[in-house]
Amino acid sequence: MTKARTLADNYAADINQVSAGVGITGGGTSGTVTITNDMATTIAAKGDLVIGTGNDTYNRLAVASTAGYVLTVDSAETTGLKWAAAGSSFSGCALYKSGNQSVANATDTIVTFDSELFDTDGYHSTSTNTSRITIPTGKGGYYTFCVYVVWPDGSWAISNAALKKNGVALKSDWLNVGSGTYNTQGYTTIVSASAGDYFEIIVYHNKGSSNNILGDNNGTGATRFECAYLGA
Repeated sequence: MTKARTLADNYAADINQVSAGVGITGGGTSGTVTITNDMATTIAAKGDLVIGTGNDTYNRLAVASTAGYVLTVDSAETTGLKWAAAGSSFSGCALYKSGNQSVANATDTIVTFDSELFDTDGYHSTSTNTSRITIPTGKGGYYTFCVYVVWPDGSWAISNAALKKNGVALKSDWLNVGSGTYNTQGYTTIVSASAGDYFEIIVYHNKGSSNNILGDNNGTGATRFECAYLGA
């Protein structure tokens, strides 16, 4: 014989509460229960994306305002992504000296740069730490650096032009200086760099007295310092 169901039996078998989980709002214990998908309501316009920002968290990435843009990883952004032009956009700088700089005999000397041919992303300042090319936020990766130092005419033994990263030498170039023409030291090298790393040129000579490295007012024949971002 089957036992008749009581009201308590019926209640125990029914759903008596609805609770919302992550990404869901609403709930209740009686009457009409409404559940809302919070991810859906986060979207504000056609083309918006909901992007994870951490454990059980997310945020809205608005649709790109420019047609043809693509999603690009960028750790500096809240969502870790951003819209950017398709393909690789050039990033880098080219610095030069508009005038000469005196270098004392047998003394390592940091080269300063007061002028820029271009600077796409704030690699350099003409007023603060003018000797430095500093890697901007979001631009960590591989770089080509170009060093070009111009010395005056004269036969005076040797000179050196070194590229340093955070004060540590990466590459040096020694030159036996001759007479009859200007003397130049130039080379390129590829390095790995993180945001905040800085690079400088350090020069040296043993002429026996102070000597100049040369600049000019348009950069064509001046001591120069350049970098180009190759990618992460």
